[in-house]
Amino acid sequence: MVTINEPAPNFSGKAYVNDDIQEIRLTDYKGKWVVLFFYPGDFTFICPTELGELADNYKKIKSLGRK
Repeated sequence: MVTINEPAPNFSGKAYVNDDIQEIRLTDYKGKWVVLFFYPGDFTFICPTELGELADNYKKIKSLGRK
């Protein structure tokens, strides 16, 4: 189990990056700041609120040089 202040385990998966779906690995971002956003799945009570909040701040995040 990973806890706060521990390195995240390396993983790979599909991600939304620069308006496209890409295969990424955590090691692709070594030494960089990265925002990892996960949600439990469509049609759950969490999905609309967190996705909406991220969407509202997407341009701001990108303006900071984040992907």
